[in-house]
Amino acid sequence: MDRPPGTFLIRDSASDRYIFTVSYRTADSVLHTRLPRHGEYFCLGGPNALVKAHSLVTFVEDSIQKCKERGVCLLMHKKDIRTGTEKLALLKPLKRHEVLPSLKYLSRIVIRHSFSTETISALPIPGSIKQYILSTKYLVPN
Repeated sequence: MDRPPGTFLIRDSASDRYIFTVSYRTADSVLHTRLPRHGEYFCLGGPNALVKAHSLVTFVEDSIQKCKERGVCLLMHKKDIRTGTEKLALLKPLKRHEVLPSLKYLSRIVIRHSFSTETISALPIPGSIKQYILSTKYLVPN
């Protein structure tokens, strides 16, 4: 999936020490960094970070605003290197519905693969739902 630099996604962290991880696109690659909570604030770059907020939503909104104003939102130290920094721009959140199908669609696919059309036709469900399930529109072939 090709997204422009500045695209980012906040997801659950695999680490027990952090709640969230930020995955973000740079000009060269996709990188990941944990989003710590220092005291009461979410922030990247420590407790003296330029962008910090009490809630994750406010952190995201403030980060996007600062990035648009300055071009670069944050400077991150590269892992194990204290002299080099990495410019991090959080400009466009990657929304779940942009990359994942809806639960309704996924349920339809599972039902279509699990039952014959005759069985689906005989199910005691409303006609509109039955019509949606049986429609061949937007089906991905096996």
